[in-house]
Amino acid sequence: MGGKRNREETMKRTLLGALAACAVMAAANTACAQAYPNKPIHIIVPFPAGGPTDLYGRLVGQHLSEAWGQPVVADNKPGATGVLGSSIVVKSPPDGYTFLMAATSSHIAPYLYKNQEYDPNADLDPVIRVVTTPYYLVANPKFPPNTLKELVAEIKKKPGGYSYGSPGAGSGGNMVMEMFKQAAGLDIVQVPYKGAAPEIAALVAGEVSICFDTIGNSREHVLGGRLKDYATTGKARSPSMPNVPTLIESGYPDFEAYIWFGLFAPKGTPPDVSEKVNAEVTKFMQTTVMQKRLADLAGTFEPETPAQFRSFLLTDTKRWRKVIADAHMQAE
Repeated sequence: MGGKRNREETMKRTLLGALAACAVMAAANTACAQAYPNKPIHIIVPFPAGGPTDLYGRLVGQHLSEAWGQPVVADNKPGATGVLGSSIVVKSPPDGYTFLMAATSSHIAPYLYKNQEYDPNADLDPVIRVVTTPYYLVANPKFPPNTLKELVAEIKKKPGGYSYGSPGAGSGGNMVMEMFKQAAGLDIVQVPYKGAAPEIAALVAGEVSICFDTIGNSREHVLGGRLKDYATTGKARSPSMPNVPTLIESGYPDFEAYIWFGLFAPKGTPPDVSEKVNAEVTKFMQTTVMQKRLADLAGTFEPETPAQFRSFLLTDTKRWRKVIADAHMQAE
């Protein structure tokens, strides 16, 4: 009997010890979660300074820094339509101190490469979609056509005789122009740049004739007479440019396309960290100041969880990969 009691006492002490260890671990995890962040955070922007991805990265970074009392640094790492900067994040420790401010462009670009370094849907954890906005078809003022109908007719008269700018091969601007080329039966040559800012500078300078950009990036150039516009790609007209027709109402009933900007973390980042960032950015994007800023930029924000963002990405990626296949697009 004594041996049996001793074994029971030993098992009891072992169980109590294990429970105590679990309690200590849980308390430590809670303390770590409460302490986050306790050092500087870096947001990698995979495009040059001055473009929309850079803008949203810096706005989000500034708010997080003010809210949490830790430096949040936006680092521009341009190259290969966002693949260079994105790959830095893919290879970073999943500790909650490195994030990526991506766009449709940088998320889709890896699928253009035959020897793909990483899969954005598998190797990055979605945190939050910050902004969604339609594309905006704009041109250098010296480009002869003044309506979309005239634009299509002019390009068809000179197959391969005109060029369009893009933020890079495989970028959103490249993709949506490929969609338009297929829909309108056009032959126009792409000139890729290293981001939206140099692309628009080239368009203003007359190096290329047209491009698809964001309203926020091109609106002031249009209002200032440095560019002219033809259409947007949303389901309805943009409240910020109500006189500009959509491609849908201009004779392309199935043409609807958007560019998004969103925050990602390295694969394996603790879910509680992603959720904390998601909650803080949601709070920021719903402020009166940011809602007005988004209206000026023709952007929208809808609250969603990291899981909802992932679900959106799977559908969006499938759509753009079809465009890649149909256009036989491939990057070197």
